[in-house]
Amino acid sequence: MTLVLAADQIATLIGAVDVTTVVEAVHADVGSGLYDPTGAGDAIFLPMAARSYRLGLPSVKLMADIPDNGSRGLPTQRSTILHSQRP
Repeated sequence: MTLVLAADQIATLIGAVDVTTVVEAVHADVGSGLYDPTGAGDAIFLPMAARSYRLGLPSVKLMADIPDNGSRGLPTQRSTILHSQRP
């Protein structure tokens, strides 16, 4: 089952986050070898950066590959694309 949260619901759960700073830090860790994409079992979590030149917005796609989910009747891959808002 997919859970969809609105921006205000997410804000109550995690508070204010500077998304651009977090995305930059994660990608710096990926580039320097300080990021470990492995999760529990055989799970892998991969960030992928992109930028929309048309919109002028940086984005990141977060993909979870969890092969063990297949045996539970759950999707083995899930992803989402997050983008920053214009200032």
